[in-house]
Amino acid sequence: MTGPNLRSLPLALFLLVIALHLWLVWVGPFPGDRWALRQGSAPHPAWVRDYADFFQHLATPLVAIALVAVALILILRYWSLREAAGLVIACCAVPLNAILKLVLGASPLWKTVQHSSHNYPSGHTTFLVAVVGYIGVIAWRHERRWLAGLAALLIVAVGPARVLTGIHLVSDVVGGFLLGGAILLLALRVAGGRYSLSHAVTGL
Repeated sequence: MTGPNLRSLPLALFLLVIALHLWLVWVGPFPGDRWALRQGSAPHPAWVRDYADFFQHLATPLVAIALVAVALILILRYWSLREAAGLVIACCAVPLNAILKLVLGASPLWKTVQHSSHNYPSGHTTFLVAVVGYIGVIAWRHERRWLAGLAALLIVAVGPARVLTGIHLVSDVVGGFLLGGAILLLALRVAGGRYSLSHAVTGL
Protein backbone atom coordinates (compact mmCIF):
# COMPACT_ATOMS: atom_id res chain seq x y z
CA MET A 1 0.00 0.00 0.00
CA THR A 2 1.44 3.36 -1.00
CA GLY A 3 1.90 6.50 1.08
CA PRO A 4 -0.99 8.48 -0.47
CA ASN A 5 -3.36 5.57 0.06
CA LEU A 6 -2.34 5.34 3.70
CA ARG A 7 -2.90 9.06 4.16
CA SER A 8 -6.45 8.74 2.87
CA LEU A 9 -7.28 5.70 5.00
CA PRO A 10 -8.62 7.62 8.06
CA LEU A 11 -11.02 9.56 5.84
CA ALA A 12 -12.10 6.35 4.12
CA LEU A 13 -12.88 4.72 7.48
CA PHE A 14 -14.83 7.78 8.61
CA LEU A 15 -16.88 7.76 5.41
CA LEU A 16 -17.62 4.07 6.01
CA VAL A 17 -19.07 5.03 9.40
CA ILE A 18 -21.49 7.38 7.63
CA ALA A 19 -22.18 4.88 4.85
CA LEU A 20 -23.06 2.14 7.33
CA HIS A 21 -25.56 4.39 9.07
CA LEU A 22 -27.14 5.27 5.73
CA TRP A 23 -27.40 1.54 5.02
CA LEU A 24 -29.23 1.03 8.33
CA VAL A 25 -31.67 3.83 7.50
CA TRP A 26 -32.32 3.09 3.82
CA VAL A 27 -31.75 -0.66 3.47
CA GLY A 28 -32.30 -2.27 6.85
CA PRO A 29 -30.56 -3.82 9.85
CA PHE A 30 -27.02 -5.15 9.68
CA PRO A 31 -26.61 -8.95 9.93
CA GLY A 32 -26.90 -9.92 13.59
CA ASP A 33 -28.65 -6.71 14.68
CA ARG A 34 -32.03 -8.31 15.32
CA TRP A 35 -30.40 -11.08 17.33
CA ALA A 36 -28.45 -8.54 19.38
CA LEU A 37 -31.59 -6.55 20.07
CA ARG A 38 -33.28 -9.61 21.55
CA GLN A 39 -30.38 -10.16 23.95
CA GLY A 40 -31.46 -7.15 25.98
CA SER A 41 -34.42 -9.04 27.40
CA ALA A 42 -32.94 -12.55 27.34
CA PRO A 43 -31.56 -14.31 30.46
CA HIS A 44 -27.77 -14.61 30.60
CA PRO A 45 -25.31 -16.68 32.66
CA ALA A 46 -23.47 -14.83 35.41
CA TRP A 47 -20.16 -14.93 33.51
CA VAL A 48 -21.72 -13.22 30.50
CA ARG A 49 -23.13 -10.45 32.70
CA ASP A 50 -19.76 -10.05 34.45
CA TYR A 51 -17.98 -9.95 31.08
CA ALA A 52 -20.32 -7.25 29.80
CA ASP A 53 -20.12 -5.30 33.07
CA PHE A 54 -16.32 -5.26 32.98
CA PHE A 55 -16.31 -3.45 29.65
CA GLN A 56 -19.21 -1.27 30.69
CA HIS A 57 -17.10 0.05 33.58
CA LEU A 58 -13.81 0.11 31.66
CA ALA A 59 -14.81 3.07 29.51
CA THR A 60 -16.80 5.02 32.11
CA PRO A 61 -15.55 8.63 32.45
CA LEU A 62 -13.61 8.18 35.71
CA VAL A 63 -11.85 5.00 34.61
CA ALA A 64 -11.13 6.37 31.14
CA ILE A 65 -9.72 9.63 32.52
CA ALA A 66 -7.52 7.74 34.97
CA LEU A 67 -6.25 5.43 32.22
CA VAL A 68 -5.42 8.31 29.89
CA ALA A 69 -3.78 10.34 32.67
CA VAL A 70 -1.48 7.47 33.67
CA ALA A 71 -0.61 6.73 30.04
CA LEU A 72 0.08 10.40 29.32
CA ILE A 73 2.40 10.73 32.32
CA LEU A 74 4.33 7.59 31.38
CA ILE A 75 4.66 8.58 27.71
CA LEU A 76 5.91 12.05 28.64
CA ARG A 77 8.38 10.67 31.16
CA TYR A 78 9.84 7.77 29.22
CA TRP A 79 9.15 8.47 25.55
CA SER A 80 8.35 11.67 23.67
CA LEU A 81 6.17 14.77 23.53
CA ARG A 82 4.97 13.89 20.03
CA GLU A 83 3.73 10.53 21.22
CA ALA A 84 1.91 12.26 24.06
CA ALA A 85 0.32 14.59 21.51
CA GLY A 86 -0.80 11.53 19.57
CA LEU A 87 -2.55 10.22 22.67
CA VAL A 88 -4.42 13.53 23.01
CA ILE A 89 -5.56 13.17 19.39
CA ALA A 90 -6.69 9.61 20.08
CA CYS A 91 -8.83 10.91 22.94
CA CYS A 92 -10.68 13.14 20.47
CA ALA A 93 -12.49 9.97 19.41
CA VAL A 94 -14.73 10.34 22.46
CA PRO A 95 -16.25 13.78 21.70
CA LEU A 96 -16.37 12.94 18.00
CA ASN A 97 -18.36 9.82 18.79
CA ALA A 98 -20.78 11.86 20.91
CA ILE A 99 -21.24 14.40 18.11
CA LEU A 100 -21.91 11.67 15.55
CA LYS A 101 -24.51 10.09 17.82
CA LEU A 102 -26.34 13.40 18.07
CA VAL A 103 -26.09 14.15 14.35
CA LEU A 104 -26.94 10.68 13.05
CA GLY A 105 -29.47 9.74 15.69
CA ALA A 106 -30.53 6.24 16.65
CA SER A 107 -30.72 3.58 13.97
CA PRO A 108 -34.28 2.60 12.98
CA LEU A 109 -34.15 -0.85 14.60
CA TRP A 110 -32.90 0.60 17.88
CA LYS A 111 -35.76 3.11 17.92
CA THR A 112 -38.26 0.27 18.07
CA VAL A 113 -37.28 -0.44 21.70
CA GLN A 114 -35.16 2.52 22.81
CA HIS A 115 -36.97 5.70 21.90
CA SER A 116 -34.74 8.22 23.68
CA SER A 117 -31.17 6.92 23.37
CA HIS A 118 -28.54 7.15 20.64
CA ASN A 119 -26.78 3.90 19.86
CA TYR A 120 -24.59 4.39 16.79
CA PRO A 121 -21.62 4.14 16.84
CA SER A 122 -20.63 2.35 20.07
CA GLY A 123 -18.74 4.79 22.28
CA HIS A 124 -16.99 2.11 24.33
CA THR A 125 -15.74 0.40 21.18
CA THR A 126 -14.59 3.69 19.68
CA PHE A 127 -12.69 4.59 22.86
CA LEU A 128 -10.93 1.26 23.16
CA VAL A 129 -9.90 1.08 19.51
CA ALA A 130 -8.63 4.68 19.38
CA VAL A 131 -7.11 5.19 22.83
CA VAL A 132 -6.19 1.72 24.03
CA GLY A 133 -5.16 0.84 20.49
CA TYR A 134 -2.86 3.86 20.37
CA ILE A 135 -1.29 2.94 23.69
CA GLY A 136 -0.82 -0.61 22.44
CA VAL A 137 0.90 0.44 19.21
CA ILE A 138 3.27 2.82 21.01
CA ALA A 139 4.01 0.14 23.62
CA TRP A 140 4.79 -2.34 20.83
CA ARG A 141 7.22 0.08 19.22
CA HIS A 142 9.00 0.49 22.55
CA GLU A 143 9.32 -3.28 23.03
CA ARG A 144 6.54 -3.49 25.65
CA ARG A 145 5.03 -6.54 24.01
CA TRP A 146 2.91 -7.59 27.00
CA LEU A 147 1.17 -4.20 27.09
CA ALA A 148 0.54 -4.29 23.35
CA GLY A 149 -0.91 -7.79 23.71
CA LEU A 150 -3.20 -6.66 26.53
CA ALA A 151 -4.42 -3.74 24.43
CA ALA A 152 -5.13 -6.06 21.48
CA LEU A 153 -7.04 -8.47 23.75
CA LEU A 154 -9.24 -5.67 25.11
CA ILE A 155 -10.00 -4.39 21.62
CA VAL A 156 -10.96 -7.85 20.34
CA ALA A 157 -13.10 -8.58 23.41
CA VAL A 158 -15.07 -5.32 23.58
CA GLY A 159 -17.24 -6.08 20.55
CA PRO A 160 -18.87 -9.26 21.88
CA ALA A 161 -19.17 -7.68 25.33
CA ARG A 162 -21.32 -4.85 23.94
CA VAL A 163 -23.54 -7.21 21.92
CA LEU A 164 -24.08 -10.31 24.07
CA THR A 165 -26.38 -8.59 26.56
CA GLY A 166 -28.07 -6.26 24.09
CA ILE A 167 -26.25 -3.09 25.12
CA HIS A 168 -25.46 -2.43 21.46
CA LEU A 169 -26.28 -3.80 18.04
CA VAL A 170 -23.67 -5.46 15.86
CA SER A 171 -23.75 -2.43 13.54
CA ASP A 172 -23.01 -0.12 16.48
CA VAL A 173 -19.86 -2.09 17.28
CA VAL A 174 -18.76 -2.19 13.63
CA GLY A 175 -19.25 1.59 13.45
CA GLY A 176 -17.20 1.97 16.62
CA PHE A 177 -14.34 -0.07 15.17
CA LEU A 178 -14.36 2.02 12.01
CA LEU A 179 -14.48 5.37 13.83
CA GLY A 180 -11.92 4.32 16.43
CA GLY A 181 -9.65 3.02 13.68
CA ALA A 182 -9.85 6.32 11.78
CA ILE A 183 -8.85 8.35 14.85
CA LEU A 184 -6.16 5.83 15.79
CA LEU A 185 -4.49 6.24 12.40
CA LEU A 186 -4.62 10.03 12.69
CA ALA A 187 -3.09 9.83 16.17
CA LEU A 188 -0.26 7.64 14.92
CA ARG A 189 0.44 10.13 12.16
CA VAL A 190 0.68 12.92 14.76
CA ALA A 191 3.10 10.79 16.78
CA GLY A 192 5.46 11.06 13.80
CA GLY A 193 9.03 9.84 13.63
CA ARG A 194 9.34 6.12 13.29
CA TYR A 195 5.81 5.83 14.65
CA SER A 196 4.33 7.33 11.50
CA LEU A 197 1.24 5.83 9.94
CA SER A 198 3.13 3.73 7.41
CA HIS A 199 5.36 2.19 10.07
CA ALA A 200 2.40 1.55 12.35
CA VAL A 201 0.52 -0.33 9.65
CA THR A 202 3.43 -2.30 8.20
CA GLY A 203 5.29 -2.94 11.44
CA LEU A 204 2.65 -4.94 13.30
